[in-house]
Amino acid sequence: MIVVGTAGHIDHGKTTLIQRLTGIETDRLKEEKLRGISIELGFAYLDLPDGQRVGLIDVPGHERFVHHMIAGATGVDLVVLVVAADEGVMPQTREHISICELLGMRRGIVVLTKTDLVDADWLELVREDVADYLQGTFLAESSIIDFAATWEGEQLQSFKDELYGCIMALTRAFEKVAEQRPFMMPVDRVFSIKGFGTVVTGTVQSGVVQTGGKVRVLPGGGVTKVRRLEIHGQIAPESRAGTRTAINLPDIARDEVQRGNVLVASDVLEPVVQLSGSLHVVSGLQVDLKPQFKALFHTGSAYAEAAVRVLSGASLAAGGEAMVGIRLAAPLAILPGDRFILRAFSMVADYGRTLGGGTILWPGSVKGRPENLEALEQLAGDAPRALLDGLTRLAGLEGVAEASLGYLAPYPLHELLAAAQEEDGQGPLRLSVEGAWRLLNREFFNAYSRHIEVAVAEFHKRQPRRSGMPREELKSQLPAYLQRRVAAAVVEKLVADGLLTGNERLVALAGFDVHLDSEFVLQLDAVERELKVGSVAPPGRDALSASLGLTDVELSELLNHLSEQGRAVKVSSDFHYHPSAVALARQQLVGLLQERGTASTQELKDLWGLTRKHLIPLAEYFDSVHLTVRTANSERRLRGQ
Repeated sequence: MIVVGTAGHIDHGKTTLIQRLTGIETDRLKEEKLRGISIELGFAYLDLPDGQRVGLIDVPGHERFVHHMIAGATGVDLVVLVVAADEGVMPQTREHISICELLGMRRGIVVLTKTDLVDADWLELVREDVADYLQGTFLAESSIIDFAATWEGEQLQSFKDELYGCIMALTRAFEKVAEQRPFMMPVDRVFSIKGFGTVVTGTVQSGVVQTGGKVRVLPGGGVTKVRRLEIHGQIAPESRAGTRTAINLPDIARDEVQRGNVLVASDVLEPVVQLSGSLHVVSGLQVDLKPQFKALFHTGSAYAEAAVRVLSGASLAAGGEAMVGIRLAAPLAILPGDRFILRAFSMVADYGRTLGGGTILWPGSVKGRPENLEALEQLAGDAPRALLDGLTRLAGLEGVAEASLGYLAPYPLHELLAAAQEEDGQGPLRLSVEGAWRLLNREFFNAYSRHIEVAVAEFHKRQPRRSGMPREELKSQLPAYLQRRVAAAVVEKLVADGLLTGNERLVALAGFDVHLDSEFVLQLDAVERELKVGSVAPPGRDALSASLGLTDVELSELLNHLSEQGRAVKVSSDFHYHPSAVALARQQLVGLLQERGTASTQELKDLWGLTRKHLIPLAEYFDSVHLTVRTANSERRLRGQ
């Protein structure tokens, strides 16, 4: 569905135009009817001759309700600028045009209303004046169509035919890339229906929502299933980007959702109070913007007070552009790629309070360093690969979750994933982090790699006789600012690439070879022999040290080496077993438990012929390796039985 929005000064005939086109009265509030002006957004629809259904949004023209106008204009594909022939271009005409441009609108039609109130010469002057004013705006080449609310019959039909023809021409082959992003819908109206509960309406900003699907309200976090969808009063199984939609949320109370909230279909997106983006200042601004200033921030149907910081340059003049950081007074759910508007608290130009607007590029703060500004420029571009480079640069050492790409970038997910998988040695690295794929900027990957390789090399220098560095010890040796879970994934990548060797316990530099002197080899054999002779009751550390004449440090090195070679098994802090003894004890234990189901401590003692000194550590070892589990009455059974 194509969404068409009106724009223009108060009392120029926007609501009347929609009423004559559709027969729908969009002013529904008592106050609107009494005062004769639109206060809230109004909604209607019409069907074009080519079969398209067009959603119509009627926005208020009064300066006091510009925030409603911005809410209605977000998600509009085509704007109909309404200018009264008896007044011409007025302050809100100018501000609405500016807002539409800042929101990224590129298609529009101009309708001159109240043409029956002026003579032909005046009408021609107004038409020329409007055309002159629109030069340099996105409406510069737009059609200008005459209209009068008094027209009937053939005259009214002729106007409709001309207007519909312009709409069809401008929307032909219109592609909504937003359909390929995750679902998100800003809420612009909330009400309750007896027997159904809470209903919200809005224009689906991206993705698809289906009856029965789960949605989440942000900010707030309430989750519910969609009970019912309606598109212009008709029940529908689903709704797509750009469609005016009413959604029944049965498990959400009326006071738990309001205009400015958004609905999403994922737990990936979270509200933010800091964001970064590109800002374009309106050309009619009368004063320069300071490096830091306060404003009202509008995006979608939400707005909040904001502190704005220019990331480059000392000030911003009329018509200027810059990257900015924005801190919001309240958290808002935003999508990078969305447009925003900044408005002042007082008049700043001869046509209103609008300071400028731009595009949200990153859901977080950014320092004004050259590399960060370059990354923001990449996010503002149209190349998926460059965009990924920018995203992973700003994401830092934690990288970007692939699951969040659809929310972070205004591109179809399959294009981003294809760009991420390009193998040219330059782009982001794709790593499996705790079972989920993440993208890490190559510069940060190289930083992880350097720290990991240095830590392993230093371990080899300290422990030349050991075959590798324990992974847990490696974690503790890395700088605290590195992300541990990402570092573990980098280790796996380095092992896969052959830069490290390792198993589930140890890692070593590729090519590292343990060189053992003959005396150390003899000591290894002696310790192993003592463990093997001891079978299921081996000597403890003190006894081993005494019998072999070793210090505790020397014994620790020997036991670690035997464990790494698979020649010893650490059962407790005091006991190491020979692998053959562990295998024998395991076989006996499994046989007993398969026969009896459970075994008491006394039965295990009889099974192995051990005192509690050896029995307890051995039983707890089999618990720790998940062979057995201890029951409530301190018996053992096989895990899973």
